[in-house]
Amino acid sequence: MTKEPRRMSKLLSEMLTHCSQDIQAYGSCVTKVDGLLNRNACQQEFAKVRSCFQKASKCIKKVSR
Repeated sequence: MTKEPRRMSKLLSEMLTHCSQDIQAYGSCVTKVDGLLNRNACQQEFAKVRSCFQKASKCIKKVSR
């Protein structure tokens, strides 16, 4: 009997697959801030990552039903 992967691991896998460019852009922005990170720093990049994560989450929910 094969154990099904947990839903969270599927979700993280989906996010990494579909959002890798957005994650990379956000990470790059954060490293460029050089210790001056504030609430508005990298806001556009974070918004793209968040949106992509939400889409991936919805996609997984549809598949797992």
